[in-house]
Amino acid sequence: MYHNLWNIFEVLVDIYEGFNVYYFIFSFLDYNFKKQKNKIIFSCGALIHACLVLFFNMLMFYEGVWGSIYIIFTFIYTLIFVHRGVIKTFFVTMLAYIWVLSINAFFNVFISSIADFNLVALYTEQNVERFVFILSVQLFVTYIYRLMLKIFKKNEIRLQAREWLLILIVFLLSFCIILMIHAVQLNCHFSVKYHNLLFLSSFGLLLINVVCYYMIIELSKANAMKMEHELLLMESNYRKQYAENVKNQYEEIRRIQHDMKHSYYVIQQLVVEERYEELQQYLPQMSKQICFAESMVTTNHAIINAILNLKLSTAKKQGIKTLCNTIKDFHIEQVEEVDLCHLLGNLLDNAIEAAAQCSSGKTKYMEISITERNQFLFIIVKNSYNQEKLPPDLQTSKLNKIEHGFGVKTIKRIAKKYNGFADFYIENDLFCCNVTLQIK
Repeated sequence: MYHNLWNIFEVLVDIYEGFNVYYFIFSFLDYNFKKQKNKIIFSCGALIHACLVLFFNMLMFYEGVWGSIYIIFTFIYTLIFVHRGVIKTFFVTMLAYIWVLSINAFFNVFISSIADFNLVALYTEQNVERFVFILSVQLFVTYIYRLMLKIFKKNEIRLQAREWLLILIVFLLSFCIILMIHAVQLNCHFSVKYHNLLFLSSFGLLLINVVCYYMIIELSKANAMKMEHELLLMESNYRKQYAENVKNQYEEIRRIQHDMKHSYYVIQQLVVEERYEELQQYLPQMSKQICFAESMVTTNHAIINAILNLKLSTAKKQGIKTLCNTIKDFHIEQVEEVDLCHLLGNLLDNAIEAAAQCSSGKTKYMEISITERNQFLFIIVKNSYNQEKLPPDLQTSKLNKIEHGFGVKTIKRIAKKYNGFADFYIENDLFCCNVTLQIK
C-alpha cells in the first residue's frame, strides 16, 4: 500500500513538473492559452514530458546526459506549435531546464548535508528526506519561474542575434558543466570537503547565469533606447520632408496659377478668332500640364501628411499607380507619433518594394485607406506583388505563411501595444495588410 501511494505521488510530481516547465516556456513566448486548441497543445506537451520522465526514472535513478532528451523534445515541440523563432525558443528552453537542474543539485547536496544522508539515496529511497527534497525542488522551481516571468514581462526583451547567441552559449556550457559536476557527486566517493567544493562550483555557475540574466535585461534596455533614438530621428526626417513637400507644392501651385492665366488668354483668343481646330489641339496639352502637378494629402495630422505625401511621391516615381483614401480630421492623440511613424513607414515601404518588383506585364499598384470608427483607427494597405519574387514558403494562401518574411514584427508589436491586431492576406490578387488600433 505504502509503495503504491509513493508511486502515485511520484507520477503526480512528474505531471506537475511537466506542466510547470511548459507553462513557463509557453508564457515566456506569449502563448495564447485562451483558445481551446492551444490548451490541448499545451497539455499534450506537458503530459508527454511527464511520460518521458517516468520512462527514464524506471531505467535509471539519475538521467545525467540522457536528460538532454527532455530539452530536445521540448525545444522541437515548442518550435512547431508556438512559432516564436529558433533562437528565442532555444533560449527559454535552456533557461527552464538550467533552473530545474541547478535547483535539483542544490537541494540534493543541501538536504543530504543537513540530514547526513547519502546523495544517491535521495534519488532512490522512499522516505521523508526524499519527500522533503521533491517538494522543496518543485516549490522553489515554481517560485523562480513566476519571478522570471514577472520580470521579463515588465522588461520586453530586444536582443540582436549575436547577443542571443553569446548568452545561449553561456547557458549551454553552464548546463553541461553543472550536469557533469552533479554526476561526479553521485557516482564518486569524496570527502565532505570535496563535495562542498563541487557544490560551491555549481553554485558559482548558477550565479554566473543570474548575472547573464541581468545582462539580458540591460542589453535589452540599451537596444530599446537605440531603437527609440532611431525612431525619433525618423520622425524628425519625416517632418523635414513634410516641410519640403509643402514648399515644393506651394511653388507648383504658383506656377500653375501663372500658367493658367496665360492659358486662359490663349483660349480666349482662339475662341474669338474661331480657330477651333487649334483649340482642340491646345486643350489636351493644357490638361496634361495641370495633371502633372502632384496632388497633396492634407489632414489635421502633420505626421500622417508627411509620411503619406513622401511615400506616395516615392511610389509615383517608381511608376506605381496609387490610390489614397483618408479622413481629414484625426483624433489619435493617444497614439505616439514615434509609433505612427514606424507603423506607416513599414507598411508603405513594404508595399512600395513589393509593387515595384512586379513583372512588366503586371500593373504596379498601391492602395491606402485610413479611417476612424467606434474608437478604432483602421489602416488598410493593398499592393500588387510578383508571385515569383516571393520565397517558396510564401507561395501559398495560408495566412501564417503569407506574413512570414515581410518584416511584420514591428507592425504586429505596435498593433498589440494599442490593443489591436495586424492581419495579412491575399485578396483579388493583391497583398493586403489590415491594421486596427484602439485609439480611445
